[in-house]
Amino acid sequence: MDRAFQQDTGPDEEPQVDRCLLQFWPAPPEAGVLRQSAEITAYRHDHARRQPSPATPAGRAETECPAALAQERADRERELAFEQGEWGGRLPGQALREVGGNVCGLLESDADLVHAIDAAGPGTQRTVALLAARRACEAAGLTHLDRITAALTALAEGRPPPAPFDDPERVWQTPESDPRVPNRTVDRAVPPERAPFRPPATPGASAPESQQAPYAATGPATTAT
Repeated sequence: MDRAFQQDTGPDEEPQVDRCLLQFWPAPPEAGVLRQSAEITAYRHDHARRQPSPATPAGRAETECPAALAQERADRERELAFEQGEWGGRLPGQALREVGGNVCGLLESDADLVHAIDAAGPGTQRTVALLAARRACEAAGLTHLDRITAALTALAEGRPPPAPFDDPERVWQTPESDPRVPNRTVDRAVPPERAPFRPPATPGASAPESQQAPYAATGPATTAT
C-alpha cells in the first residue's frame, strides 16, 4: 500500500502494485483496527480517529424531528392566517365553504355580513335570499314582467318556480328573445378599500403570489342583465 501511494496512479500497462478487498458482514457496530502494516494506513486511521463521531439515528431524530415539526407548525399557522385574511379575519364553517355563487364578491364588500348570514340558520338565510333576489330584479328593472313576479311569489310561498325558471338554460335564453326586458347593465357595488393582508412573518418562508394581497381594493365591474 505504501509503494502504491508513492507511485500514485500509473498507466494501465504497468503491473498492478496493490489490490484491496472490501468485505461486509452482519455484526454490532464496533470501531477498531485489527491489523495495520502500512504507514499510509496509520496516517489515515489517525485522521479518522480525530473526526467527530457520526450522529446516530436516534441523535439525528432528536435534532431533526423537533425542527421539522416546528417548521410544519409554522407553515400551517401561516396558511391559516392567509385563509382567515381571505375570509375577513375568521375561518368559515364547512357549510359556508360549500356555498356557490359570488361569495368572494360579497366578502370584499362586507365580510361581517357573510359570516352573520352563515350563523343565522336556514330560516333567516332563506329570507335574506328572497330579499336579495327581489332587490336584484328591482335594480335590473324586471319586476314589471309577469313571469318575474310569478317566480318571486312562488319562491316566497315555498313553491317550485314556474317556467322558464325551472330550466337553467331557458332562464338565460328567454330575456334575449323578450323585447320587454330592458337593455341595461347593473354595476357591481364598489367594495371599501382595505390594506393588503400581511400574515405573521415566518423565517425563510415567502407567501405565494396569489396570497400576498388577498384584500387589495378592486374597482367596479359590470354584469349584463
